[in-house]
Amino acid sequence: MKRLGSLRFDGVLAPSERDDVVRLLASARIEVASWTADRSGTRTYAALRLPPADASAAIDMPAARFADPAPIALEVVPHDPERLPALVRALTGPGGAGAVVDSVASAGALSLELAPGSSLRLVLDLIDVETSGARRIRPLLPLGDAALAALAAATLGIPDLDASRLIETFAEPLLAGGA
Repeated sequence: MKRLGSLRFDGVLAPSERDDVVRLLASARIEVASWTADRSGTRTYAALRLPPADASAAIDMPAARFADPAPIALEVVPHDPERLPALVRALTGPGGAGAVVDSVASAGALSLELAPGSSLRLVLDLIDVETSGARRIRPLLPLGDAALAALAAATLGIPDLDASRLIETFAEPLLAGGA
């Protein structure tokens, strides 16, 4: 499995700022796999491919929050904006989902960060209860193999389904010319 980390910046980074981050990280053999900003412009995420060694010492960016492993980061947009306050309370208020480690609500959307290893299925079910299934969910960081396998296992009711049984785990190195 790939080792993935992330950086989170408050606000939107200009292309030149992103280029500076890419150059700084490349010197530590850290590759930026993708950039994503939430629709309100409150956060920008960089998905990172990390080297086998600890990378935290190489990342000295006071304006960013580094995470290794990367959290599950989602943006939820209810089709009915009036459902947003109830969604925020259900996921982040007292008695809310313990998986949520950080969130920010903006006009019409909720950006969430879930702890790695959290039950994405449970959070999606809570979102669907509060939005009656009328929502759009966009990952702000790519979902790792373990999160995808856990979601598939919970959705399909196959408890022993794990990342080792995902074909993509084996197909990606073959397609890239690896063994």
